Amino acid sequence: MGLVFYAAPSRAAAPARKLEWKKAPERVSADIDGVPLEEVLALVAEQTGWQVFVEPKSEHTTNVKFEDRSPSDALKLLLGDISFAVLPQTNGPNRLMVFRTKLHDATQLVGVKKDPKEDTSKPIPNELVVTLKAGAKIDELAKKLGALVVGRIEELNTYRLRFETAEAAEAARKVLAEEADVVSVDNNYNTQRPSVAEGVQLSSFPELNLTPSSPTDCSKVIIGLIDTDIPRNGNPLEAFLQPSINVAGGSTIHSPSSPPHGEAMYQTILSGYRYSNKNATTAPISILPVNVYGANAQASTFDVANGIYRAITAGAKIINLSLGSEGQSALLANIIRQGQSQDVLFIAAAGNQPTTTPVYPAALPEVIAVTASDRSGGIASYANRGDFVDVIAPGTSIFSDGSLRYLSTGTSVSTAYVSGLAAALSDPCKKSFGSVDTQIRQSLAVRR
Repeated sequence: MGLVFYAAPSRAAAPARKLEWKKAPERVSADIDGVPLEEVLALVAEQTGWQVFVEPKSEHTTNVKFEDRSPSDALKLLLGDISFAVLPQTNGPNRLMVFRTKLHDATQLVGVKKDPKEDTSKPIPNELVVTLKAGAKIDELAKKLGALVVGRIEELNTYRLRFETAEAAEAARKVLAEEADVVSVDNNYNTQRPSVAEGVQLSSFPELNLTPSSPTDCSKVIIGLIDTDIPRNGNPLEAFLQPSINVAGGSTIHSPSSPPHGEAMYQTILSGYRYSNKNATTAPISILPVNVYGANAQASTFDVANGIYRAITAGAKIINLSLGSEGQSALLANIIRQGQSQDVLFIAAAGNQPTTTPVYPAALPEVIAVTASDRSGGIASYANRGDFVDVIAPGTSIFSDGSLRYLSTGTSVSTAYVSGLAAALSDPCKKSFGSVDTQIRQSLAVRR
């Protein structure tokens, strides 16, 4: 039996807000009087656990009283003349899309509060990212503050500090503001978890017949794949992989039912190259995997920034970021800004909510923000959209893991396709990666 919500009593007559959503069998009862649409949708989200999205500026006041209705009938009564669709999700809660015109216009997320561990819009409460002046030592300062140093970018004098509590972190922030050796104090944010690939039983998808070529020094293109680790399993395409860089302290513990996210992304990058150059049998590119997840369920913006820095110093000129966070990290933005000044091309996922909320680093001006297309060329129902999105590309990819095939879906996939295209368009001996950036933004622009 579901929970029951009532408005708190008051002297003035408060609107009735009773909603009961039984789980088995699924039946709905309600007594709602004069309640705005967004509040009704929030009650639905709380009761069902669904993700609820509504078309911005949609208005409706609910006045209903009913008992023991089916979910479909209940939603019709609750929403009046507003359209809706419930979309089942393989690896997450159902999505309820509420809209006046088109389903894809339901972009505003309402309802349940995010788990703090899943909410990428808020800083990790007990962590700080501290940059010191040249020559200053972090360990003595950390000891003074009662913090652990859990991440280091020594070349930039930048460190990730972890405290026992959020209160201790805030107290330390005040102390650091008075320290002469401190250049800046930044927040650290979680980034979105990579999606899980689904097994494909039967497929006509051909094997990707592509091998590395031996380019001259100026024509070689290194793509930095900032993602999970990629275990080697004998796939011939592994010839494109450089030895991995690990910035997150250990290899990911992989699910036996699905290969890691990074494996899907590197093969999709190669597919993007091949689709852009259909006659190619060789490619003058290599992929540098940078593991920013380690054994953790999520990465952080500190590790992503560190991973980007390591990739650039190892020679990467295209950086694939099939990940993101709603939090704005000054450290991450600064490293990307400096990378662009060195003619490095950044391509990042817009996110799979779907909302118009900016996701970083995609929303940074130096980064090409990629959303996913559906079969008709419009924005896929699950994909983020909005002014921060620059380009659109296919959002599904079939890849191999041993003798098995898997399907990966999302703006992560779209990003990897665009990185492959960027590599195919690149000619470092003759043109800058900045010109490739311009070419991609023009040729794959989202139709507004």
